[in-house]
Amino acid sequence: MSVVAKRLNEIYSPAVVNWHVSYDHAIEVGKVNEEDFKVEGTSMLSKYTPDMNKVIRKYKRERPTDDNTMYLFFLNIPDLGSNRKGFMPLAGNYGFIFNFGTDLELLAHELAHGAFNLRHTFSDKAQYFFQPNQTANLLDYAGGTELWKYQWE
Repeated sequence: MSVVAKRLNEIYSPAVVNWHVSYDHAIEVGKVNEEDFKVEGTSMLSKYTPDMNKVIRKYKRERPTDDNTMYLFFLNIPDLGSNRKGFMPLAGNYGFIFNFGTDLELLAHELAHGAFNLRHTFSDKAQYFFQPNQTANLLDYAGGTELWKYQWE
């Protein structure tokens, strides 16, 4: 079992979730505009920005995809004008990790949005509201890995 799968399974063990992780070769999508990866570029018509859609389309053209699989794309974009390290929309199958280091909790965080439709603890649509960076929850930005029962209900 890979280090990534092992860590994801540790984090999600309270929720009785078991991840199977596989890796794929890089794809070449040509020139992308870093500005188009800013999450603020998403709209009501698309969960993803134009360049995110470009990456997704290219991947789907080259490889078979499955609606029951989560896909994370790793990009080397060091500065998006924010501290954002990743993006995966609620109930989305595709996520983006920017300038990844060794933060496996970041992968678990983004997968929580896509696979389980979990919101940030500081979301105005969350059942309970906390200030950012104040909890040990996986969906906060403080680096925690806790998952709370109310998030799954």
